[in-house]
Amino acid sequence: MEQLSKYSWIFTISTSVLFIVIGWGVVYWNAKKIATRTETKSLLDKAVGQLESLTVLATDFWLGTRKDRVDEDHFQLLFMAQVSRLGLTIDVLNARGLEISFDLLADLTSKSTLQCELANSFDKKDCHLKGHEINESSILFTKHMLDKYQHIYPPIKS
Repeated sequence: MEQLSKYSWIFTISTSVLFIVIGWGVVYWNAKKIATRTETKSLLDKAVGQLESLTVLATDFWLGTRKDRVDEDHFQLLFMAQVSRLGLTIDVLNARGLEISFDLLADLTSKSTLQCELANSFDKKDCHLKGHEINESSILFTKHMLDKYQHIYPPIKS
């Protein structure tokens, strides 16, 4: 018994070190999880901002007056450049597991650019309808992205 008590300090130190290592492992795992969530949310916010820029560009084109409207080719070039940028951001989000569908982006692209070369021949009512369709498509896409994020990272319920 005396032999055992002589080495009890080794057991105490070993147990303390083991608990410290386990504690730091849990803290590291939790910090990594929070950092991943924060980085993904930052990318999602960037994608939503890019989508908002696309929507503003398209609605300004369709709802602007004929004399203020940019050239159709210029509009398509600017629009498709922003679509490409948004596509890259979505690729990164998909690599993080969000599984955002490109179908809604394709829908927004077609509603925004289809018949844009005829925009000057459309009457005001048709241009307003086009603007409404673009805005509706953008809202659906935003909702889709936010729903995918909430599916992967559900809100913490108290």
